[in-house]
Amino acid sequence: MKFFKSVLSPETCDVTLKELQSKTHKDCWLVSSMCWQQEIRQGIQGAAYQTYVSESLHTKIKDEIKDFLPEHKSLSIQHYIWDCNSGIAYHNDSVYTFGATIYLNKEWHINQGGLFVYQENNEQKVYVPEFNSMVLNDDKSWHLVTPVSVYAGKFRTTLQIWGNSN
Repeated sequence: MKFFKSVLSPETCDVTLKELQSKTHKDCWLVSSMCWQQEIRQGIQGAAYQTYVSESLHTKIKDEIKDFLPEHKSLSIQHYIWDCNSGIAYHNDSVYTFGATIYLNKEWHINQGGLFVYQENNEQKVYVPEFNSMVLNDDKSWHLVTPVSVYAGKFRTTLQIWGNSN
């Protein structure tokens, strides 16, 4: 796992959050409980919602994070809204060359759940989401996201990015 801070410009962060807000009432969302494989939903009661970013935002984000990413031929970027009790079971993103997450909540406390847990050197480590930081999984490390607390008081929001070299 690789971790980067301040990956997007303040302008791109604002545009991303505005686009996310504008899409919240549109009929464009996929629901994890209906489209994710059963293995990655194991033990998870809530649902995460996902939709693709606009073409113009995709271009902005891609340009700003290109130096952090491994070589790739295709790149997919989606908005994710993690509702209470949503998370994702232990998996390794093996179908992609790499996966990355950019965290969009300006404040997130460890007690709110939605923690990123990953394996490194046969140890489990935890990363608490931090605004405008990015986690890059380019070595197919096993990881999960703990369920978001019902007491979180807000959704956990991210950009999910997948790259493929074929």
